[in-house]
Amino acid sequence: MVSTANSDFWRAYDAKVKAMLAGGASPNAFTLPPTQVWFELKTAPLEEVVNFRVHNLADTLRTADGSVDTSSNGYAQALSGYLDAVDTDGFVSPGDQTALDDAEGKRKKAKADFEKVKVKALEAYQQDKDDGVTDSTFEQWIANHNYPQYGSAEGEMKKTQTTYDTIYRQTQGKIDTLNKYRENVKDALNTTVLKPGFNMRIQDRDAGFSPAYSAQGLTRELGEWFKDKGSTTAQSFFKSKVADINSPAGSEDIFLEVTTKGSGKYDIQPGIWDLPNAKALYPKLKLGVQSPLDPTLARPFSFLVGFNVELKVTMGGTSQVLASSGENPVVLGILCKSV
Repeated sequence: MVSTANSDFWRAYDAKVKAMLAGGASPNAFTLPPTQVWFELKTAPLEEVVNFRVHNLADTLRTADGSVDTSSNGYAQALSGYLDAVDTDGFVSPGDQTALDDAEGKRKKAKADFEKVKVKALEAYQQDKDDGVTDSTFEQWIANHNYPQYGSAEGEMKKTQTTYDTIYRQTQGKIDTLNKYRENVKDALNTTVLKPGFNMRIQDRDAGFSPAYSAQGLTRELGEWFKDKGSTTAQSFFKSKVADINSPAGSEDIFLEVTTKGSGKYDIQPGIWDLPNAKALYPKLKLGVQSPLDPTLARPFSFLVGFNVELKVTMGGTSQVLASSGENPVVLGILCKSV
């Protein structure tokens, strides 16, 4: 039969897939076996089933040849480990801490001063009510400038609070933000409690949860392919004349062809837990900690899907199916980016 190992056909097929994924040759585009079933499509697919399959593809870390790095537990777990390893010692400098402590001292003093003034203002207000001078509320009485010290003390309290908040955001707020990012990823990794937008149900109600991923339009398209599978005509995805080393000279031309009943490129969409620029935001890790986001690894962010994929050989007008995915989807290729 036709030899496929390192043949011109497979090199050309590889170029075709990469062109569809990345617009041309790319070290981060990888072609996958064209008849390796992604998952069996026995009924019209549910969104949660498809999203879980997207998760299984998208949450992997890939080596330089596109294969799955089996030493890692996936991208979300690696991101969580990276954020936990961030060195926060330099987040607040001694000068920043001094400024924050000073602002906090002034804030506390202004609040204490205001509480003292408020007590005296309430006493004066009650005296006016007892004397029949006013029948307004305390707030109205203050607004009529009956106790100007109150407004001054309140203004000073608000001003010192604003100053403190500003300095806090510039210093301690960096740690708060990091902790929020950490919490987001831990919510994605929560396997027992649903955290909408962060994790998602795995296929059925009792199967637990995984980090949320989706691919817009994929469930709908798979549903259409499944519905029309009996009536849709297979289309040529790639076809090329090949050399057959086992055929005698002068025999008829031989062609290899990959056909599908539908194909499309889809972008992977992680949940709101993802922080794709984590390494740029937090480049410094704790001393001695190796980065869980290994720069030699990459994560898929786009993929090419075919439905009912077949590999055929044709000679003299006669075709033979060499391999088929059946009425099932196949991931034909993935496009990755470094983590």
